[in-house]
Amino acid sequence: MQATENSVLTAKQHDYWIDNIKGILMITVVVGHLLAQPSALFPSYRFLYDLINTFHMGTFMILTGYLSKRRVDQQDYLSVVNKNVVPFITSQILLYCFVSVWHSGFSAANATYFDSRTFSFFIPIYQLWYLFAIILYVPITAALKPQRHPLLFLGGALLLSLACGYFKQVTIFSLTKIASYYIFFLLGYFLPKNWLQYIRNKWWVCIPAVLVWVGYIFFISHEEWCVSFPKMFGLSQSYAAVGPMAFGVPAVVGRGLFLLGVPIIALAFYALCPRKKSIFTKLGQNSMYIYVLHALFIVAIRCINQKTQFCADLNTWWLKLAYILGGVAIAFLLSTDWIKKLFKPILEPNFDITNLIGSLYEKYLAKKNQGGTNG
Repeated sequence: MQATENSVLTAKQHDYWIDNIKGILMITVVVGHLLAQPSALFPSYRFLYDLINTFHMGTFMILTGYLSKRRVDQQDYLSVVNKNVVPFITSQILLYCFVSVWHSGFSAANATYFDSRTFSFFIPIYQLWYLFAIILYVPITAALKPQRHPLLFLGGALLLSLACGYFKQVTIFSLTKIASYYIFFLLGYFLPKNWLQYIRNKWWVCIPAVLVWVGYIFFISHEEWCVSFPKMFGLSQSYAAVGPMAFGVPAVVGRGLFLLGVPIIALAFYALCPRKKSIFTKLGQNSMYIYVLHALFIVAIRCINQKTQFCADLNTWWLKLAYILGGVAIAFLLSTDWIKKLFKPILEPNFDITNLIGSLYEKYLAKKNQGGTNG
């Protein structure tokens, strides 16, 4: 990042802060998925599960949109292939093979539309919808050139997300969820750099950020809203499936509140993350490994729970805490250097499509010339 000392963060400072944000979000992703099953048994787990899931993916998508500015503006489609398409393909194969070896593995991975005899790259397994979303968001945004009419495109993305609720979920490419979340990516893309610089540099911004989070926690814990509002966080259910919300509020209005509230919560979250290098930095730097590989643990734990029902025994505070800390430990484990070294050929292969195409083209010309010579 090109910067001046007074107006813009240095690359190192900026990276540490962004890495910390990504690292903490990775912990929420792992813990949130880990709590999915026991949240139905214990109110304390349910509250934490709803608290995490109503903000973390929208917050992560806003950050993704912000970090994708260069690729969108420069129409850098090649990096999308190198950094997203290839990892998506290899991750899809990895997860499919893993869930296939478990009894009820596909239901544990929320992939009941698969079975051990079929496979498709067109239906992302479990959380891989996010990788496929980036594959679509970057080229579509680059082609539309939304910077010319930002308000028009933001309004259109908002209406698109609201409109998706009137239809049944489309599992192919996870299109319903991807279309619904596009507003967050676009918000991140349009997020002014000086806003984040201001949030990072002004310590007093933490005060309103804390107040936002206190209000958010109070809202989620409210007896009426805690039942209906969390249904929105997946942005994949139709309004008919969700039904009326608290106080008779229509589901479309509830989704609108969700779409408008997440950006505020996200900015408050960014403000509260550490600015300097911390224990979360490495998690953010290796976020791809945590995001993809934690599904292996989640599927295994869910399959074991289906047989043993051990989640029902988490009825003391220290067992509940230990279960949550286990999720945190998984995130830190998957950020280690030896995990990265082991899975780098799968998740971050040394691949450049330009070299591949160039090599194939050169072989084609050589074969053509050889054929002409022989003739």
